[in-house]
Amino acid sequence: MAALKKDRLINDSQVFTTREFIESLQKINPEYGERKAYRTLENLQKRGRITKVSRGHYTFKITKRAYTYKPDAQMKRVIRTIERHFPRCDFQIWKLSQLNEFLEHDVPYDVLFVEVQHGYEEKAGDLLRSDTQLVMRNPDLNAFQRYRTDNVIVVKRLNSDCPGCVEGTRLASLEKMIVDLFSRKLSGQLIERREYEHLLEEAFSHYAINEKAMFRYARRRNLEKDIQSFINEETLIHLMI
Repeated sequence: MAALKKDRLINDSQVFTTREFIESLQKINPEYGERKAYRTLENLQKRGRITKVSRGHYTFKITKRAYTYKPDAQMKRVIRTIERHFPRCDFQIWKLSQLNEFLEHDVPYDVLFVEVQHGYEEKAGDLLRSDTQLVMRNPDLNAFQRYRTDNVIVVKRLNSDCPGCVEGTRLASLEKMIVDLFSRKLSGQLIERREYEHLLEEAFSHYAINEKAMFRYARRRNLEKDIQSFINEETLIHLMI
């Protein structure tokens, strides 16, 4: 099947029908009969090379890696500080610059989001304010733009039903960051909408996205339809759910 992908008759991310698969084989070898093509398709499914996504529709099974990110010194310091002073506090952190990996144009400034469970917002804000140049508690866009400096920390409440952290860390998951981009809060206003198509296609292409967790969180934030519509209408991503 390498020939199919090598000749770009079927690419890695494409969802294809049984008929398209047979026709692609026959373009490579006109003597390939339909019966043999059907057997080839069945064998590739049994070997785990091809995955059936719906009736008569398939895709090549691609092994994608789990999302990881190496925290910088500021992120490590914040994690240590909160864990030391509030050991029972559930929290997640992420940086706007993490998304540069998926963007065509890097973000012009950075911001560290520190999201803490309900009841810790003021405490965490006061604690971190003594250890950094600027901490803002859940600002709107106008306040953020008026007072921000580079590497500002924004403290906000951690949403319920939020996807878990990247395994073994306090770092927010890629699924959470994607959903937050579509929100009407600050995190959804700092990257231009025209960047979303490229960002999403790059993220889905390189990493294993837990779509169930992503859309469960999106549903909680009333963003499920917005995200589904954007992905289906504006990108080449084929959702698996």
